[in-house]
Amino acid sequence: MTLGLITTVELDYMPEHLAITPNCKCLYVTHPDADGVSIIDVTSNETTGFIRVGSKPKFVAITPDGSIALTPNALGNSVTIISHKEHHIIAELPVHGRPRHIAITPNGLFAMVANSLSNSVTVIDIMQRDFARGNIPVGHEPVFVGITPCGKKAYVVNRRSNTVSVIDCVNFTLISEIPVGVAPRCFAMNPEGTFIYVINTGDDTVTVIRTDTDERLTSMKVGRVPSYILFADAGKKLYILNGGDDTVSVVDPRTNKLISTIQVGDTPLHAAGIPETEFLLVVNLNGNNISIIDIPANRSVGSLPVGSKPVTIAPLADGSKMYVANEESCSISVIPLEVIRWLIDS
Repeated sequence: MTLGLITTVELDYMPEHLAITPNCKCLYVTHPDADGVSIIDVTSNETTGFIRVGSKPKFVAITPDGSIALTPNALGNSVTIISHKEHHIIAELPVHGRPRHIAITPNGLFAMVANSLSNSVTVIDIMQRDFARGNIPVGHEPVFVGITPCGKKAYVVNRRSNTVSVIDCVNFTLISEIPVGVAPRCFAMNPEGTFIYVINTGDDTVTVIRTDTDERLTSMKVGRVPSYILFADAGKKLYILNGGDDTVSVVDPRTNKLISTIQVGDTPLHAAGIPETEFLLVVNLNGNNISIIDIPANRSVGSLPVGSKPVTIAPLADGSKMYVANEESCSISVIPLEVIRWLIDS
């Protein structure tokens, strides 16, 4: 019964990153092996388009109004700007030094691109299809960038220099460099944008930074090789996926204390909360499944098989469906909410 309700969308190429348009009608899928992006209709679960972009697109971001999608192309040293309405390329802008990640300002006007080899962030004026401020120097090997909800600051994770760079998003200038743990990977920001939590894969820690003062507050030990971090329960709990010991660390952000450790599947890599529910889904890369976590109880309540080598999960805003990208089987698993509820109740 459960497996019969899960739809599999077969793809021609390996998927990596997923992004859903704000109106919840389309799913964007990056294909680094094919230098392209697929677009899937959420209602029919059918592929409606394939757009060839630059070499090795590993991420896609969509503007808040849903009109534009942008892909940083790691080996193409470019950013492709796509018109969502017409499903075609508006512009392809050259950047330098292997762009790895991209974030869009809350007003949808600018995109900030982390270039891992040139140790810089490129600011793109989305409407003008041009560079707003050129390149901003940051730390060594920037791999992740995120912007505060008010749009005033951006934080850039620098993997080799073990720092986070702070950028003023009004003048697009570097403000400061904050030391963190060893080999930082990414961060999660609380809903208010007042704190960021940086996971450090090299020393199995999380560094807490206060955004109004850019002060490093504390560091806490978590599981082995943390791979992803996210907030859930309206920012009341913080979850850290630990790929080295197949656990999820649960932290209370009010006290910055570890409150629970949950065993999940083999090599947890990505996760997402199901909107309007009390459940968190964890993608297990080598387990070929997802673990279901009961947020109030802080425990795993079951698992569901998906395709081979799942890497990313994206839920619809209403929580009615979840999409899982399966890299090795070149597919997307579409999981309705009723399947999750049936599994928990059975």
